[in-house]
Amino acid sequence: MTPAPPTDEEIIAELRSLHERFVVAASSDPLVTVDSFLQYNETDAEVTGLLGRDPVIAGYLALDQPIVHVAGGGVGYDLRAAIAAFLRRVQGGERAIDEEAKGLLRALRLTNGVVPVRVRTVLLGFSVEGPVALPFGQLFPATRSDLALPDAPEQAPPASVFETVVDAPAAVGWAGLDPWTADAREHAERALAEAADEPLGRLMVSLACSYANPVQERMVWIGLLYSGSQVGGGAIPIGSAWTSGPAMGYPTLELDRLAQAAAVVARVPDITRIAIAARRYFQAITERVRPADSLIDYVIAIEAITQTSHGGVQRDRLVGLIGPGVPELRVDNAADFKLVKDTRNAIVHSRGRPTNVAGVASVARRLVDHAISSAVREDVAAAVDGPGDQSAG
Repeated sequence: MTPAPPTDEEIIAELRSLHERFVVAASSDPLVTVDSFLQYNETDAEVTGLLGRDPVIAGYLALDQPIVHVAGGGVGYDLRAAIAAFLRRVQGGERAIDEEAKGLLRALRLTNGVVPVRVRTVLLGFSVEGPVALPFGQLFPATRSDLALPDAPEQAPPASVFETVVDAPAAVGWAGLDPWTADAREHAERALAEAADEPLGRLMVSLACSYANPVQERMVWIGLLYSGSQVGGGAIPIGSAWTSGPAMGYPTLELDRLAQAAAVVARVPDITRIAIAARRYFQAITERVRPADSLIDYVIAIEAITQTSHGGVQRDRLVGLIGPGVPELRVDNAADFKLVKDTRNAIVHSRGRPTNVAGVASVARRLVDHAISSAVREDVAAAVDGPGDQSAG
């Protein structure tokens, strides 16, 4: 007689028991690891047996060499690797054990056609000494493997890793057969890119509001949450950030200011346009060699913030965001915007040789700096239909 499929409660109880046994084993022998614990006498046999009787999971296991396909590649559908990742996450205190167990079941079943993936983005320009929790992810110190610089000189640029977990479209196939059509794969890749970009965009805006110094984002590592594998892509053009750092060295990131800004940025309903501006802002101050190129980046950032390419409308919208200026300091934002726009047009349309482009780029940087923080405050205020929050600037 075929045994009845296990309930979720039965599976979760067995996962809890497995974790308790691992804790006892690790306490009595410091050399015990998750992998050695699972290998010894197949301590996961009971929970693996229960999982194998789940109708959905059993269907995947029945395939010849089942593979979970996500954007960027695939990985073997391996219950032991998934259980090992589950134990590591519980030990790391990422979530309560029952919530972690439910997450494992959703991942193994591909509930709603998605699996959770961990996205790690390397950022150059600042470092952290330990984990930093933000409303939309975590920052960690970068290792040399994160930088993909195993043989580089000792003095590498300061770097951190931003880590977030998002859902990615997934499908299970078997070795030699791709379960997706070309269109489906393209859709899956786009969906993952958009899901991963949203929290990263919030981080970049938070940095623009609190750090405003060279930051470069590039290398992305993607891996199934309940798996031991990850795939890298988008290698860092390390020379740019390494050689164009501030003459006096990189400033220290003030974590309190970043946390304060992140708490406000997390309340912005749609971060897209502000994130575009923040990225152009950091490209201008980090990656550009010529002031003219930086200036063009700043103008694109203003266009993203104001959501218009019309000069007069841009000016009015920008001044509405950041105010008219400070007369006693001879700061006239409308006049400064006109100077920036005229200089940009002269560069793009080859209207003579503009003078003092570096100075104009500095003016543009100030306008964008204020516009990003002001746009955050405006969007938060609009979301709650109340007065703007001043703590992001």
